Amino acid sequence: MCVIEMFRSYLLLENKKKTTISTYVYTLQAYSNWIKLTQTDSDQLITRQHILAYRQYLMKEKGISNNSINHALRVLSKFNKFLILSDQTMEIHVVKSDFLTARLSSSKPLLVSKSDVDNFMTLVIKHASERDYLVIQLLFFTSLSLTEILNIKLRDVNLQLSYFEFVQGDCNKRIRFNLNTELLVAYNNYLSVRYAYTSSANSPYLFVSQKSHKLSSTVINKLFRKLNAPFNPSCCRKHNFLDS
Repeated sequence: MCVIEMFRSYLLLENKKKTTISTYVYTLQAYSNWIKLTQTDSDQLITRQHILAYRQYLMKEKGISNNSINHALRVLSKFNKFLILSDQTMEIHVVKSDFLTARLSSSKPLLVSKSDVDNFMTLVIKHASERDYLVIQLLFFTSLSLTEILNIKLRDVNLQLSYFEFVQGDCNKRIRFNLNTELLVAYNNYLSVRYAYTSSANSPYLFVSQKSHKLSSTVINKLFRKLNAPFNPSCCRKHNFLDS
């Protein structure tokens, strides 16, 4: 039995949920694959040098979030503990200082300078599609989350009275917000090209993509990263502007 399968059995004995075990094994397998690709001379699956190098790889080359990196480190720490308990190593290779500080705490509004927003919007106008531009405008001009925006349906739009209205989540609360001139222009610009998306004809959703009847939040998150935004989409709805 390979060491990863032994680790799976160890997690089962700890009564971990199946989804947790699958996630841990998947994460450990990704780490193992990276070890093989680096063609390391060490015959050990985990060493202190491996942990530091893999952490750097996730940060610089993969560019994933701090939370995702911390998850990988937690899995490797658990694997390290398993190796110690099974007498396959005596050393602790993952330490507390390896973990990263979580970015952009949702409990406090992010202080965003007006110039940061202006610079970001200049890049959006230059590089974003009409669809993505409208999504970002809605993020800034309404209190809606990205998920709520992507759930808007065509039937929710009343152009005659210039507002959106829809039912929010499971609470059946009706949400209405007016469309200002800038949002109306952005909406009409997007609507004029919406038909070009393959899935648009059969989709009830306002925001569609070539591959799906509803636009994925991943697309917008990637755009923010591509444009090096100093904030993420969730911060737009609760930003506080600084004077500079």
